[in-house]
Amino acid sequence: MKVRATNEYQKGQIPDNELGFVPVEGYEWEVDKARYEILSNPDKNGFKKVFVKKVEEKKVEKAVKAEPKKRNAKK
Repeated sequence: MKVRATNEYQKGQIPDNELGFVPVEGYEWEVDKARYEILSNPDKNGFKKVFVKKVEEKKVEKAVKAEPKKRNAKK
């Protein structure tokens, strides 16, 4: 799932274990569900902070143009 970093990484100058650097606020990357649970739940990580928020991807529906109706013209 795609997540976005909060400013908690920068406040404490805490590098992410998987990334290997301190992500800036708004940085987006992919994590698995277990990792998301740890980073987003302050009770499950040792810092008692929310480090990421889930990115809700907008679904774009493409409009389908209808076929024009054909008329039988009489001549």
